[in-house]
Amino acid sequence: KYRGREQMLNPSVFNMRKVRGARIPSANGHASAFALATLFDSLVSPTTNTGGRVSPLESHIVDLAREVQPLPSPSSSSLSPSASSERGDDSKQAMLSDGASFGLGFQSHSFTLADGKIVQSIGHSGLGGSIVIAIPEANLTVAVVINKLSMKSAARDKLLKIVFDEFGLSYPSSLGM
Repeated sequence: KYRGREQMLNPSVFNMRKVRGARIPSANGHASAFALATLFDSLVSPTTNTGGRVSPLESHIVDLAREVQPLPSPSSSSLSPSASSERGDDSKQAMLSDGASFGLGFQSHSFTLADGKIVQSIGHSGLGGSIVIAIPEANLTVAVVINKLSMKSAARDKLLKIVFDEFGLSYPSSLGM
């Protein structure tokens, strides 16, 4: 049994039946890798008027989601520095600045294509090691879903490295490999 703060820091807590049934926003996605990749592929697929698959998001919204959004500066916070520290906002800032960028709620990583062009992905990674990344310019959407939840999954990193190598993509440092 886990108790207190340590309970939420251990990714295996999300396998507990009560937690899975709690419907916790942003921490309760349950999908296969195929379903996750299909969903994100539909987001970045071009919209068509000819009866083909239609993206639920217009292309300019996807472009905005791939743009790096700067973190708010500490001076723009309405909280005093002492109140900010007491609430733990400093650790939140550090967590968000681990190398992954955010745009409209999606994570984005910089990839270098085989031709040297730098592009931004759209996707997200989960606490337990699962991840989905879509790179429209490479015609690639990949998802890895981990059953053995871990903060640092060597299996995930190896699988992603194989896929990125196959597509001639650099492995971004923001993925923490």
